[in-house]
Amino acid sequence: IRFKALTEGVDTATRVQFIEYAPNHSDPVHQHDEGEVFVVTEGELWVNGARNGPGSIICIPRDTDYAVCSGPDGAGFFRVVVP
Repeated sequence: IRFKALTEGVDTATRVQFIEYAPNHSDPVHQHDEGEVFVVTEGELWVNGARNGPGSIICIPRDTDYAVCSGPDGAGFFRVVVP
């Protein structure tokens, strides 16, 4: 996993990161106390078994269980954390 914080040092409640997953990377089921929006820019990002390709936008409400994995070519996506 590689990530770059894009709003580090900025005084805002919303945080933005760019994340890259290696091919077939998976995260276990988890949840956050903040909402998230993923914007897929490359590869495939599977969220709870649903395939999301480039241009997909995935909204995950806070306190929601979800699992993420990348496809055979990996995935690149923006992660926006919203309070």
